[in-house]
Amino acid sequence: MSRRLKIESGLQFYGRIQPRPTLQNLDNVLFPNGLSNNDTIEINASSASGNSLLLTRLIAQCILPFNHNDKEIGGIDARVLLINTNHNFLVSKLINMIMNILNEKEIFDSSQVIDNIIKRSLTNLTIINCYSSLHYLLTLKTLDIVISSKKISLVTIDTIDAYYWEDRKSGGQWTMNSYIKNLLMSVQKHTFHWNNVFIYTRLNFSKNKSKDSITCVRQPTESRINYRLKLEYCTKKNKHMCSIESHERTCLIESPINSNKMNC
Repeated sequence: MSRRLKIESGLQFYGRIQPRPTLQNLDNVLFPNGLSNNDTIEINASSASGNSLLLTRLIAQCILPFNHNDKEIGGIDARVLLINTNHNFLVSKLINMIMNILNEKEIFDSSQVIDNIIKRSLTNLTIINCYSSLHYLLTLKTLDIVISSKKISLVTIDTIDAYYWEDRKSGGQWTMNSYIKNLLMSVQKHTFHWNNVFIYTRLNFSKNKSKDSITCVRQPTESRINYRLKLEYCTKKNKHMCSIESHERTCLIESPINSNKMNC
């Protein structure tokens, strides 16, 4: 099997080997066995089923500090890159999510202290807004620059397949499945190199899971994922439910966007 020659500068090598915050305990309910470097997670949901909201919560958990005034907040204080394609992600919702997490942790300091925690958290977030397929593809090809300069620990995309129909109309003959696999490979060659966790959202239009899904595997592998979080709204319970699929098992829980109290 042929291997590509990877050339990097001394500065890139130094940046790559620098220790970064581990995301192992990003969410102990969704990932009870913890996350490993280079893990890829798909958040899969139909329109308006909460995929962007769940991604927002994970980003908030990641960028929050670990503690404040000797009181544990539970954040990771890690840097996040968000590639925003469909513009469902809103900073205002992220701020509200941060405040909800602080309330859960009973952080009831003055408004000035809360504002300082929020501002400190937001400095950990870099957002790239994409407004066309060309802008999107150029962003993916130059991820090394952002990841190395910002010391990113988590790379996220909301939504990975946003420009599928635009690309298809311009001459692409691929299926949705092959289209997403190509994008995964484009991103993973960077996230694997820099030891980043990668989380993306996608819309689920397919009723036949076998025809349009990316395989879950144990070890990080190009064009494959390690976890699939599938969100569905349950009308009987009037709640969002989350199916967690991995190589080993599938577990159904109440979605974190409903409550922080969940059991498998």
